[in-house]
Amino acid sequence: MTADVEVTSETPEPKREFWPALPVLLRWLGAITLLSSAFTFILKDWMGTDQLLRYGQFVGFTVLLTGCGWFCITRWKDDKGARTFFGLTAALLPAHFAQLGGMFYANRRGAEEFGGFRQAFSFEQLDSMTLWGTLGGALAILIPLTYFGFSAMARGHAKALTGVYLLANSILLITLRDPNLVAVVGFVMLIGLCWADHKLFAPHSRMRTWDGYAMRTLLFAPFALLVGRNLVLYPDTSNLLFSLIAAMASVLFYLILPHCTKSEGVRSGLRAIAVVPAVGAWYFAAEALVFQGAPLGNWLIPIMILPGCAIATLLSIRMGTLGGGVRRLAAITAIVGALVQLLTVGTATSSLIVLLTSLGVIIGGYSMKDRIYFRTGLVGFGLGLLYHLRYATEIWHSDYLWVSLAAVGVIVILGSSYIERYGRNGVRWTRTLHQKVSEWD
Repeated sequence: MTADVEVTSETPEPKREFWPALPVLLRWLGAITLLSSAFTFILKDWMGTDQLLRYGQFVGFTVLLTGCGWFCITRWKDDKGARTFFGLTAALLPAHFAQLGGMFYANRRGAEEFGGFRQAFSFEQLDSMTLWGTLGGALAILIPLTYFGFSAMARGHAKALTGVYLLANSILLITLRDPNLVAVVGFVMLIGLCWADHKLFAPHSRMRTWDGYAMRTLLFAPFALLVGRNLVLYPDTSNLLFSLIAAMASVLFYLILPHCTKSEGVRSGLRAIAVVPAVGAWYFAAEALVFQGAPLGNWLIPIMILPGCAIATLLSIRMGTLGGGVRRLAAITAIVGALVQLLTVGTATSSLIVLLTSLGVIIGGYSMKDRIYFRTGLVGFGLGLLYHLRYATEIWHSDYLWVSLAAVGVIVILGSSYIERYGRNGVRWTRTLHQKVSEWD
């Protein structure tokens, strides 16, 4: 006699791991420690030591990291540890170019004295032969090491990553420190990096892994260092530089951070947050390039508010569930702002702004199949036309009253003839459009 054994198809759920494996955790801790060591090396007050010797020691430290990676892969056959060391080598490249940029600045503008910890960023003048020799020797060592780093993390795209990265780091060699000029260079750099990422790396599945995202994010490190250098060492700022910082924050929340999560809700929230710095970037840019400290006056709404609404609408396209709300808020804000402009500054220009804004909202709502967005534009357009009719009445109601009455009579008779001939087609077209719009979200 055998005992009955109950067999079930249920399988125990795998236990969730909330902590990474110990080797992974140790690699992360070691990497953070090494980067902290490099940062401490740069900030340490070693002004009593020759600057070329200090920089040579930093180059030696970078070579040592590559050597450790080579040891891991050849002796221990541990490719993960080797990739960590090679990746850190590539991550240190902006620090090298920042120091070389300081040497070039001292060669052209003379040595600068900084107070406190900033004294570590002060370099003495070198003769041109020594300076260019230092740059050539550094590049001869750093370019192969950087290529090794990218090869370890994203082998198929190592050449493109190395080329873009070196080009971005070379911007750190410029001797410009004026905040407005730095902001212009930074905008060009930011646009170029976003374009390169979109065209060269984002389409490939290999670059949409954690390693790929890490390497793509690393490309923006020289840009961050360019801006940070001016903020830390040169306290003079400008609205254009603030605009660049806001644009950088918008790119961070809209393009970079959403890739760190698989939750669509979190992605939508991050991209919604990006609207605020994006609008701020436009505000500071307009202040710097258009108004230059002058009062905004009657141009607050057409130059500040309406472009901000357009920016919010464009960014809402990739926001998923929150996109509709952001779009509709932008549409209502744009229409209300244009109407406020019309009521407070009753000119033909303000009237034209209402009509063009409403027309843009109508076209945008129709293109995106957004019912509320579309109907908001229709309301604004209708109110703009009513203002035009009122404006026309004011012109003709006095000495030219007979002309206005005659014009109205002619329009009424022509309208009746048009309705008699084409009225049914117009009603049918209106019903079809209303049905189509009602089916939108």
